[in-house]
Amino acid sequence: TTEAIKRKSKEATTNRERETSIIEKRSSIQEMPESGNLAVVVVAVDGSEESMNGLHWALENLKLRSPTPDSTNAGSFIIFHVQSPPSIATGLNPGSIPFGGPSDLEVPAFAAAIEAHQKRITDSILNHALGICSQFNVM
Repeated sequence: TTEAIKRKSKEATTNRERETSIIEKRSSIQEMPESGNLAVVVVAVDGSEESMNGLHWALENLKLRSPTPDSTNAGSFIIFHVQSPPSIATGLNPGSIPFGGPSDLEVPAFAAAIEAHQKRITDSILNHALGICSQFNVM
């Protein structure tokens, strides 16, 4: 049981690392003399209208500055999206599983299909966010 708990914990950590999609974009915004400029801005998006409004607000209101006074590089604007690991049992009706459960070949194929679907969702969300960024010339 202790080994199973350790294995589950390790699997959960690996899934979180694998399923965290991060896009870092260097902004074309140069150092501004105003106070409150930030070297790094991080915005989480989940595909909802509210999160995209938050991204829009950050792009409109937060200014990036160079990490060091003599640097010509602008600060970093980071957008990320995280998904929970899929549950193999998600959406399954117990009546649809044959007696004895799915075969060893069916489970990996099912898991791969779920992962591919989640990747398409993440890609769509991040592409939408990048479209908003491009309106502000943050690339």
